Amino acid sequence: MTIPQIVERAEALGIDQYIITDHYENVSDRGLKRFFISNPEEHMAQLRAHGLPTGLEFGWDTKTPINYPVEAYDFVLLSFHDLRRNEFGGSIHYESYLEDVWNGINAFHHYTVLAHLDLPRRYIQDNIPFQKKYYPFFEQIFKKLIEEGKGIELNCSTIRQYGQPNPDRDIIELYFRCGGKVLTLGSDAHQIEDIGKDLLKGLAILKEIGFQYLTVYENGEYVFKPI
Repeated sequence: MTIPQIVERAEALGIDQYIITDHYENVSDRGLKRFFISNPEEHMAQLRAHGLPTGLEFGWDTKTPINYPVEAYDFVLLSFHDLRRNEFGGSIHYESYLEDVWNGINAFHHYTVLAHLDLPRRYIQDNIPFQKKYYPFFEQIFKKLIEEGKGIELNCSTIRQYGQPNPDRDIIELYFRCGGKVLTLGSDAHQIEDIGKDLLKGLAILKEIGFQYLTVYENGEYVFKPI
């Protein structure tokens, strides 16, 4: 998909406030390095030419030196995709993932929201949710985000995969109970027909939980917009 194609599709759907977050992986994993933006200045210039804020999904493994001008972007989704697996059963280490998130947000600060928390659930058989024993990890992460004025993304792509967003409703409710307010909605579209998909379902979940606002970028600053 090109930026003009995304803009055209969003306009056709009547989506009037959005940020395109192309994906750059600052990692040593060669498989993930396929997500690569070779010329950040040109990338940002294309977004500005369409009157859009400059957005980025920035993936990091918490170890590889950061060599991309993340701080130049208006909006940054911070993501962690290094999903280590148990060598015997092929299962993903949920705890290792949360440790990466915690270490990452303590070492790196040029981001706006955390992308698709509980991501490992996408890739494990039967999409098993995080057990309640992991919730203290999430609470620790949420308290850190709230202290720093940052937030989380409600990623709606997994609604069409297994009926729950990333993170799932229980974890979003935990964020609400912790006092979290900064929230964005994302469709995580990798193909044109998925742009905007299931955003209304995600919005309905937020309203049912009790959230009253989404965070949007407007006139050069972040504001809370009633939902």
